[in-house]
Amino acid sequence: MNVKEVSWRRFGLHSPLGKALMIGALILILQIPIMEINGLIGERSVRYHNVVTEITEKWGGEQTVNGPFLVVPVDTMSRSADLENPSKQVVRTHYLMMTPTFLHAKFKVVSDSRYRGIYEAPLYHTDADLKGAFDLRPQMAELTENQALRLKDAYLSVAIGDVKAIQSPIKFLWNEHEAAPSPGGAMADVDGVHVRLPVGSISTEAPNDFNLAIRLKGAQALYVSPVGQESNIEINGDWNDPSFQGDWLPVERKLEQDAFYAKWDIPFLAKGAPASWTGSAPALLNHVSPLVGVSRPAAGAGYQEISRSVKYALLFLTCTFACLWLFEIISGVRIHVMQYLFTGLTLCLFYLLFLSLSEHVGTWAAYLIACGAVIGQVGWYAGQFIRRRKLTIAFITLLIVLYGYLLSLLNEQDMALLYGSLGLFIILGAAMFATRKIDWYNLRGGDGEVAEG
Repeated sequence: MNVKEVSWRRFGLHSPLGKALMIGALILILQIPIMEINGLIGERSVRYHNVVTEITEKWGGEQTVNGPFLVVPVDTMSRSADLENPSKQVVRTHYLMMTPTFLHAKFKVVSDSRYRGIYEAPLYHTDADLKGAFDLRPQMAELTENQALRLKDAYLSVAIGDVKAIQSPIKFLWNEHEAAPSPGGAMADVDGVHVRLPVGSISTEAPNDFNLAIRLKGAQALYVSPVGQESNIEINGDWNDPSFQGDWLPVERKLEQDAFYAKWDIPFLAKGAPASWTGSAPALLNHVSPLVGVSRPAAGAGYQEISRSVKYALLFLTCTFACLWLFEIISGVRIHVMQYLFTGLTLCLFYLLFLSLSEHVGTWAAYLIACGAVIGQVGWYAGQFIRRRKLTIAFITLLIVLYGYLLSLLNEQDMALLYGSLGLFIILGAAMFATRKIDWYNLRGGDGEVAEG
């Protein structure tokens, strides 16, 4: 055997090194269908979010409840600047806006959903019960002799994030007197409802109790502003894995399967906002709207999981082809590049199966079905050209371990980096162990058994 023949056997296309280079090129080529599938995932995700947005625009989006606020006109009497009639009295009006002395708000959230084709939009409705009291005695003590509260024109204002999601009837009691809410917040840049208080029902010598019961529809999140000088807010519902949002974390929370409970106790000094303010027109102060609330997992999370799984496609192709390449070296079975190609295409189709099935049977059921289909098909095909039972079982076991490893990565977002680094370390260690006795200097190509499909 001359030097050229030895060189060709060691470095030619049929040599282990040449086969490794062809496998590397094939992995790069297979990134083309992977990119196409990744683009399709993005398109389906955008389509889903467009459908959800369209439904929530008609149902109601993220809800925010801010209030109630008591609005009272204040008349100030002053002498006229008219020199011809200096005794004439001039009345100037400004508005006093007050927050409740205390506010106890309870919200019960119940999940709902609507469908558009194969897409489901996660929604909810909530029954809100707001109780509290307004005490006008501090404001009465601050009035000057020429000022008076025009109590007959006083009203209560409640800001609602998405007013079209209000469901009637709304029940309102003020000092045990019923009153009917009217549309509009009756304050600058405020959407919601307001209630004209019954004439003669407002006390300036004792706290005024109120009770507002309202049902709202919404989606994704519910926020409440703790407007009371002392605020106690409770939210309970049937969401899985809720996220507590806002300017304060709950002082008490309970998470169960299909149920949650959260409670906030927020003192007056913690908000840094005044108990009352005045203005030439009814309006909120910008810093009077701190929020607390809860949100559910983002809609379309399944597409995020599928997109994350595609990021590991290069690792899967590399590990699978490396395993087959080692089988060639260890056992002498020759595997044609087309057999690598068909195996790789099947692995790529896993992501397409995962995507299409997830839109019908759910994310994790789709994952298991797609895994079973791909492992079964690739395992059967590999058995046809490997034709050695132990090696075929080892190859199928590798696929099961890889897809189980991917499932753990997708389930444990917070631990994904740790799992990923440990997994790569173990895979590399296994490859080093399997090849520890190979004499890389004396490898020959072309002398093994040819694999037939």
